[in-house]
Formats: sequence, C-alpha cells, structure tokens
Amino acid sequence: MDSAIPHKHLQRSQNLDIIKGIGIILVVLGHCGCPAKHFIYLFHMPIFFMASGYVLSSVYSDSMANVWTLFRKRLKSLWLPCFLFNTIFLLLSGVFIKYNIYPENVKTAPSLVSGIFFNVLMYMKGGPLAGATWFLGTLFEVTIIYTFVDYILKRLHVKFREIVNFIFGLTLFVVTFYLIEQNIRIHSIAEHIAGAYVVFAIGVLLKKLALNAIRLRYWILIFSVTLTVLLICNRYGSVDLSESIYTAPWFYLLCAMSGWFLIYSVSVGVCKFSRLANATCLVGRHTVCIIGLHFLAFKIITYLQICIYDLPIEKLSTFPYLIAEPFWWVAYTVIGVGAPLLIDLGYKRVKRKIFS
Repeated sequence: MDSAIPHKHLQRSQNLDIIKGIGIILVVLGHCGCPAKHFIYLFHMPIFFMASGYVLSSVYSDSMANVWTLFRKRLKSLWLPCFLFNTIFLLLSGVFIKYNIYPENVKTAPSLVSGIFFNVLMYMKGGPLAGATWFLGTLFEVTIIYTFVDYILKRLHVKFREIVNFIFGLTLFVVTFYLIEQNIRIHSIAEHIAGAYVVFAIGVLLKKLALNAIRLRYWILIFSVTLTVLLICNRYGSVDLSESIYTAPWFYLLCAMSGWFLIYSVSVGVCKFSRLANATCLVGRHTVCIIGLHFLAFKIITYLQICIYDLPIEKLSTFPYLIAEPFWWVAYTVIGVGAPLLIDLGYKRVKRKIFS
C-alpha cells in the first residue's frame, strides 16, 4: 500500500459527521410520512454524495495500485453491507411473509441462487425492506468511477482535473435527463449513477473552498438565503434521486448546492453545543446500518399502531409505514434512527470484545 494513502486514524471532520447525521435523519423522515417530505427530497440524497466527494482523497487516483486500494476499501464499507442486507432479507423473506412483515405477493428474486447472484452485482433483490440500500451500491460505483476517471486525467496531464471531471459528470447527467424526458429509459443503476456523479464531483470541488474559515455571522446569512431558495424551489419543482425524477438539470443542481450550504450552516451551529454535536456525530458515523435497517425498525411502530387501534395483523405488511398523522412520523423517525444505531453499537462492542 502506498504510504501516502490516508489512514483511518486521521482526525475526522466534525462538520462532515454532523452533516451525515442530519442527512440520515432526513432520509428516515422522508420515508415515514413526514409532512416536509417534498422539501426534504429536494436535497437530502445529493448532500450525501457531495459529502462523500468532499472527503475523497486525490491520493487514490495517483496510481492504479491506489485505485485498487480504494476499490478494496469500498468493497468492505459499501458493497459488502449492500450485499449482506439484501441477501439476509432475501433469506428471511419466507419468515417475513409468515409473520406478515411482507405481503404474500412481495416481489423478490425468483430463486435464492439468482437473488444472491444479482445481489453480488448490486441489483438489490432483498425486497422492500432493503430498498434504501440502492444508495450504498450507487455510492460504491460513483466513487470508483470518479477515481478511475481522475487517474486517467492525471496520466494525460490534464489541468483543472476536478473541473473536467465535473463537466464529464454534468454531461452524463444532462444526457440521461433528456433521454428520460423522451421516455427512453436506461437501466435504473445507470440513471442513479448519472444523478449522483455530478453532485459527487461538486463535493470534490467544494473541498477547495475554505469553509472552516467563514465566520458564524456569515453562516447565519447563508442559512437564511439557502433556506429561502429551497422554500421557493419546494413550490415550483421536485427532486427524487432514487426515482431519477428532476424538474430540470439546473433545478436539481440548485437544490443540491442550496441543500449543502443549508445543512453545512446548520452543522456550524450544532458545533457550538457539544452534547448535540456529539450525538449528531454519533448518528453520522453509523449511517450504513441505519440505511439498511430503518425500514425493518419501522415495523415496531406499525405493530404498536395495530395494537392501539385494534387493526388486523395483516396491516403489519404495509410499507413503509401504516399511519403517519398526526405525529406518528416522529415515533417512526426515533425508532428508525435509534434502533439500528443501538444494534450497530452493540454489534461493534461485541466485536471488539471478541477480537481484542
């Protein structure tokens, strides 16, 4: 391994962990019937890809050996969880049907062997409960493709590589957008990559800005301006990265950029309160487990509603939530974030004891 490759022990950015923490809470909110869902969808997934681009080290594109090192790391941190969540849910699909967690007509792979094969390729055959894992697969693909393109640009001695890579991503996104507009659908994986790549590349570019040097009073102004922009956008358009739905390319990028600076400004404020910052960072460092398990955790609240309202047990299969109003979405969010977080913390604690 190249000695210049960043190691795990290097200090993490508190702002980025807070952004990821806020981002995953927004993801759960968007999945459980929160009244602000349309607003949240304008930017909640793009900021995840931007954050990932922001922290990507350019060292990984210095050589093919370094690209391969990044590939192995992301196999472990992104591909493996995506594969495991989908495969475990696929294996449990019969149990889920038996106990009304899945309806009898649930769509999964036609067979276990084919399902595992497709999961290896990140086609995600784990059923509805694994639906959010598309993000893990897409982030894996975008990270590796971006780094490989950057490697090629370095080999060609291209100046302003980050800008060229962004233009490549923008072109890919615009072409894909207009193909969809003409009802020419390419594979959903390719559509996800197109939408994610361009904002990932923006995240790399944002790293060149000295965001930490901006004073608090200016962040308050940035918060006000970006919130206003997003509230206006909320009235006149929509974004859904998972479904490749965008009002227009410029609209998508405007919402993504506004969302990034909005949440970054919030993270600056959160940093002023140590306990809140620590709690949000904790959530931000366990996003993978929350992505994989929050739909399953929702079933706890759905079962509680069935008991309270004396509903048939078959209602447990309702996806993703049963009753959101008036404030059930709050309970769904607390359980959707809290239960996977506790599971992940418990798993890692047991793992440390076993291997220490």
